[in-house]
Amino acid sequence: MFIESIPNRDSPPAVLLRESYRDDKGRTQKRTLANLSKLPNDMVALLKAILKGGTLISADPEALQIERSLPHGHVAAALEYVQEVHQEIHNLRTITRMDARRRKASALRLRFSKSLASRRQRLSQAIVRSTIQRLGKTAKPFA
Repeated sequence: MFIESIPNRDSPPAVLLRESYRDDKGRTQKRTLANLSKLPNDMVALLKAILKGGTLISADPEALQIERSLPHGHVAAALEYVQEVHQEIHNLRTITRMDARRRKASALRLRFSKSLASRRQRLSQAIVRSTIQRLGKTAKPFA
């Protein structure tokens, strides 16, 4: 079940209590259970909270009585410690991520640098010289 507000052109929106179900063909449908348009807005908000799994507590201060209270200083100290450790872990993770990004970027720079790319396309000087010498000897056999 859920509460749906349907806007109207010239009048206030219609507030409906609905449920969804599947028909014989497996399509989802909505069934209106009640019209809540005449209820006050705070009552509708309270019903929405209850349908979402909230608990109903009176706003009257006399409705609640404190039976017993425990000291909470140790809980606050533990919470503060956990928050500090979490912050340190978060900072460490951030530094590690930044370091990994920097390493990856430098590896990419080395891998795709222009100087290495131009060297990859050129033959090594020793291979070129030996090829020319061989071709030179075979091109002029009587010289």
